[in-house]
Amino acid sequence: GPPPLGGGGAKATVRDGATSNTGTNMDGTAVIRGTARPTPAPTTAKPTLPPAFKDPNMPYRPQGYFNYDPFDGYYGPVAWSKWFPGCGVGVTEFDQSGVGIEGSIGDGRQAPIHLGEDGMNVECEATHEIRTRAAEFSLCDDEAGLFSITPSRLRLDFTAKNRNPWTDLPDGFGAMDAKYLEIAYPAIHTIEENGRRKRYDAEYTIVHDFERRKKATLISILIDATGFRNERFQDLLDEWSKVDTCRTPANEKQFFEEIHRFDRRKLRAEPPKEHQQPETQDDTTNKHRDLACAFNIYHRTLMPSTYYYAYQGSLPEPPCTYKDYLPGTSEWRVINKPMKISPEQLEQLKALVEFGPCKDSEFAQDMGVWRARPVQESNARSYWQCKRDSFPLDCEKDGYCDCDAVLCPEDFA
Repeated sequence: GPPPLGGGGAKATVRDGATSNTGTNMDGTAVIRGTARPTPAPTTAKPTLPPAFKDPNMPYRPQGYFNYDPFDGYYGPVAWSKWFPGCGVGVTEFDQSGVGIEGSIGDGRQAPIHLGEDGMNVECEATHEIRTRAAEFSLCDDEAGLFSITPSRLRLDFTAKNRNPWTDLPDGFGAMDAKYLEIAYPAIHTIEENGRRKRYDAEYTIVHDFERRKKATLISILIDATGFRNERFQDLLDEWSKVDTCRTPANEKQFFEEIHRFDRRKLRAEPPKEHQQPETQDDTTNKHRDLACAFNIYHRTLMPSTYYYAYQGSLPEPPCTYKDYLPGTSEWRVINKPMKISPEQLEQLKALVEFGPCKDSEFAQDMGVWRARPVQESNARSYWQCKRDSFPLDCEKDGYCDCDAVLCPEDFA
């Protein structure tokens, strides 16, 4: 049966030769072992094959392959740090501005951790809610975002420079652009509910780039598939349903170039008002279309609370680092109230990952129940929770809450 959710990846029992292919490539050709140096773009880490992995029984897998099987001592979570060093270590000290000190690499402050009261060692010092702006992101604008599917994730990269959605986190972060969002199933994190450890059906994670302090900042929302149809979530699923190419380490460079192609373009300036043409019926139709296509990734039906659990860790799957930033410096904010979707939407999400364009890829994962990284040790990291009584909603400070547009006190009754 499956191992317990807690306890960290290092405690899993390793079984040698966990997969069935023991000596040949997928096409039956001879295997050349000991040459893989998986480095999915855009990370700059270049891990080399450790001597312990020069094992004649090690099954061949393509460069950059990994899986979630806790009993696979070659490619599972217990082996990730051997292939991807960022999955095993983390920064332990920071300077006064919050930037990681490069020489302070120690035991990994990895993600995910279990979310509960135990282990909290810092008080919430936030003074305002997580502030967000949809900016000009549109589902109908091919230059605004790139939808893709990996062997384990649904992903949306934001590609329109100066027009990406952004958030303003408390604790001195300021505004940060969203770079991409991912949906994983089941949920990445476990959470304490009614004295029991629970893993929700899926998790929706938005990754932001905090360039000033060289760290990624992630806002993550657990997904509960016992609700009604979530129309905004369905809009995203419909876009992923159009994807016909599997995104893997083998073609990551092509995706990386496509994502940054629009980043480099100059935004078109609006002509002076005196030179603008009178509005036509087509212009009016286009405006209605733009309104229908506008999409807020932080909408209250997708992010139903502004209160959260907070800790510092890694990205949740290899290479576990963002860009060339130091390992273990990613800031997590996991919203304390789950998003609701319907059971049918969860089935569609699963089908896109399992039976979509990655189904026949050499990177495909027959993961069965193994689809989430085991919970990691706390390793003396800061961990806290901001609750309803930690700070008031912004609209409460303003004296008026438009409950159709923003979160209101009634949402937390």
